[in-house]
Amino acid sequence: KSDPASIGPYTLIARLGSGGMGIVYLASVENRPVALKIVKGNFLDDASHKSRFLREITTLSKIKSPFVAPVVDSAVDEDIAWLAVDYVTGPSLLQEVESGGALKAQLWWEVTLGCLIALAEVHKEKIVHRDVKPANLLLSETGPKLIDFGISQSQDETSLTTTGVVAGSPAWLSPEQLDIGDVSSATDIFSLGSVLVFAATGRSPWGDHTSMSVPVVFNKILSETPDLSALNKAQRDLVVGMLEKNATKRPSAEALLERAIASAPELAVARIATWISLGYLERNIQDP
Repeated sequence: KSDPASIGPYTLIARLGSGGMGIVYLASVENRPVALKIVKGNFLDDASHKSRFLREITTLSKIKSPFVAPVVDSAVDEDIAWLAVDYVTGPSLLQEVESGGALKAQLWWEVTLGCLIALAEVHKEKIVHRDVKPANLLLSETGPKLIDFGISQSQDETSLTTTGVVAGSPAWLSPEQLDIGDVSSATDIFSLGSVLVFAATGRSPWGDHTSMSVPVVFNKILSETPDLSALNKAQRDLVVGMLEKNATKRPSAEALLERAIASAPELAVARIATWISLGYLERNIQDP
């Protein structure tokens, strides 16, 4: 009942979620649905929160990948800040696996290719997502979409996270996020490796992410070998390098994408190519 009927030009329809910095609504303008993220005044009084939200807007505006939900509009003033991105119809990877089990091979390769293309674009802009996890990957009719850049960080920026506070979700973090180390594009590669194991098996490579305590998860990520036994050879060959403890030994998103294209079923590659073409047409990008 406390929710307003509208924000900016957008009519609110429903709450999609809330937490951390604000609330995300399903909203619409001229029959176009959007996911509308708002940050209210008390958070904006904190300079780090305001900087983080402004950075999310800037970050998303730079990225043109068809596998990242694009920014539609935004505004920041004294009382409220909001960001509207295309509403993605479809479950998160977390919801899909929890309700239906591990992904079939075809869908797994489509998710893998789409995510690698998204990260290649993100990293090309010198941005590190820092929170790649199953809940931040949505499965739409036009491929996977990477969302929620709220804790993303440019590689040449100082982290906005308070010293001693871990930013991200425990089971999907990289060793350098848990220890003293440089957070770089390799951080996202490690997290995606864990996510892809989850997508293929229904479990993280470190065990059951729903029942392990945070200290146990951290210890496994820092010191134990990931469990890849349930992966097939092609999946294992792709993922094993992503989960290297040493960040400098992990392949880039571009290198992994080349390997994935060579290993993926032709239909998966063809569908990805079609979704790329559709994405560029929708955004009127003439020279992709």
